[in-house]
Amino acid sequence: MLRIKEIHNITTVRQNLPGILDELESDIIITRNYRPQAIIKPLQDDTDERPALIILGTKAESEKKAEKTISEINSNAELFSRIIFVCSDKTRKYGFKLKGCDIRLVINEKTEYPIISPLKDGLGGLNPGDNFFIFTFLSAPEATTRLPLICEAVKNCRDEKKLVAMLTLNGDPTHPIALSCSLQDEIIKTRKELGIPYLIRKYEDNIVYKEIN
Repeated sequence: MLRIKEIHNITTVRQNLPGILDELESDIIITRNYRPQAIIKPLQDDTDERPALIILGTKAESEKKAEKTISEINSNAELFSRIIFVCSDKTRKYGFKLKGCDIRLVINEKTEYPIISPLKDGLGGLNPGDNFFIFTFLSAPEATTRLPLICEAVKNCRDEKKLVAMLTLNGDPTHPIALSCSLQDEIIKTRKELGIPYLIRKYEDNIVYKEIN
């Protein structure tokens, strides 16, 4: 199939970017001073059964913990369709230590906001074909040791047509947590003062639990 690339100068793109994105069906080459500088590509709907992983890491109280978290994630990188790291300028260095075929960094400087705020930013790193995502924390290496378990819970969640997968330790919910990508719009609309607990309560009948042995 013949794919035609349009060419736009940077001034036109700057003035009309929302409209260009609304109608984006093929690659657009952006020029500056009559020379090609970049390409805008439509995202491909690359359906992958593996969940995406979102790491919330705008703060790192302990470099040792952050390094251990990255190490645990790297040892399980093949479990994920992509890894999205929500970071600040201070923590972005850890993003370059991640391994995997699709690593995406999201810069967020609202380091004092509740968890749901950086999570919303992380949603921007998902692809249209992603069906579940797991979120964990740069400062919680103990949670990342459980990534294989939460991935198993996601499989059960998909089989049972549920929307949330959670781990329990001695009967109590613990991190990491997995959510269906079909909840993206609801997450975005949820006010920061309500946060993730509000969503968990709302969908308590749609949760698959897996106990940590």
